Amino acid sequence: MKPDFDYAKDGNDSDVEFVHRKLTDADIYFVDNRSDRGVSIKATFRVTGKQPELWHAETGTSEPVSFEIADGRTTVPLRLEPWGTVFVVFDKRTAATSRVITPVQETTVATVSGTWTVGFEPGRGAPASITMDELSDWSRNADPGVKYFSGVATYTNYAAGLA
Repeated sequence: MKPDFDYAKDGNDSDVEFVHRKLTDADIYFVDNRSDRGVSIKATFRVTGKQPELWHAETGTSEPVSFEIADGRTTVPLRLEPWGTVFVVFDKRTAATSRVITPVQETTVATVSGTWTVGFEPGRGAPASITMDELSDWSRNADPGVKYFSGVATYTNYAAGLA
């Protein structure tokens, strides 16, 4: 009998563990990267006839994932952050033997630069407004009214035409 879970390592020091829960109509695998570096693996599960989905406990989101079914096993490419985890859920039947999900390509649409004016909600201890050469974290501002501000603020960048 083939292993319930296996993976092709991206390096000889990859350490990925799993827990499998079998339900009446689903298989749920918890896959855990037990190292302080990210790993890319091809995880193989002893499941067939069901399409996998990735469920992310930290965000409550799920997403489809590429897969290939062959010889009674399903192979799924996984990217796990350092100490990262993911649930791989098989609960929807499929007749397909593979699916390819094209990775999202991020592109820069525009870069906004120039001086920003930040106006603060009155009565909250902050000045009426401040000017910033670039956007930065308020908690690093020297003015306690800005540093500890909690409320509504309005950003304006006249050079970029943004308000």
